Amino acid sequence: MINPKEITIKKEKETKEEGRFVIEPLPSGYGHTLGNALRRVLLSSLPGAAVAEVSFEGVPHPFTTIKGVKEDLIELILNLKKVRFIMHVDGPLEARIEAKGKKEVTAGDIKISSGAEIANPELKVATLTDKSAKLSARLLVEKGVGYKPSEERQESRVGVIPMDSVFSPVTKVAYFVEETRRGRETNLDKLILEITTDRTLKPGEALEKATAILISYLEPLIGKKLKKAAEEALAEKGKKVEGPSPEIRKLSLEELNLPPQTVTILTKGGIKTVGRLLQKTVEDLLSIRGFGERRLKDLERELKKLGVALKESEATKEG
Repeated sequence: MINPKEITIKKEKETKEEGRFVIEPLPSGYGHTLGNALRRVLLSSLPGAAVAEVSFEGVPHPFTTIKGVKEDLIELILNLKKVRFIMHVDGPLEARIEAKGKKEVTAGDIKISSGAEIANPELKVATLTDKSAKLSARLLVEKGVGYKPSEERQESRVGVIPMDSVFSPVTKVAYFVEETRRGRETNLDKLILEITTDRTLKPGEALEKATAILISYLEPLIGKKLKKAAEEALAEKGKKVEGPSPEIRKLSLEELNLPPQTVTILTKGGIKTVGRLLQKTVEDLLSIRGFGERRLKDLERELKKLGVALKESEATKEG
């Protein structure tokens, strides 16, 4: 088994709405176990904000049109469902649309309090076709999780149209599992997660929140006895809860992504394995002829990937 402390996550790409993350190494089978669980939580359990209801001035029901507006009410409602809000308060909040004259109305024309902002202001909401056209609407924006159909809302007042609300800030999640290796160990999993959001939350933040939700539901299952049993099970497999695993200690320097000259210098200094290396302090290494600060940085970067570090010097401990 892999010690969880040895698992790394690499951000290969991230914009406001798209992210690609690589998690490795994982025990065989754990790629699908974690990938499926994270995908489900990302799509279903993250909070967001959406329009809950709308009322248009002079319009009693949704099966009608507004003079001078190209879209009928059904189209307007569908467009409003796509407006994404970042809410900084618990809400709900009221927003308004007041537009006149021949123009294209976008989400950026929606007026809302300082407690929220619109993530996609460029989204087209309506098209006013002549100078006398007018669009006046009141929106109720609220926070929620997942999807809430209009039928679940309380009976609205006359002229108020309840809406289906999609709260989830994550619009798409795909995961892939590939084979990977660590030193001499093969048959390990590499989990690749591709996350797309609606711009109200960055993909990396969405992944962190989804992970925290999973942990919060699993934590109550671990009592003191179970926690102790888990630690003992790891120890039986030669995996201590603290410190590097035997497999990492056995790795030769040639198996690390180090320049050949660095490996040669360390080998001449009597260091051939990661285990031997971890017995050395920074000062010990810098005292080796030909080993300087640049080589030290390269080495520390590779050790960090393995989740280990050089031995602390006595001066550092006393400090």
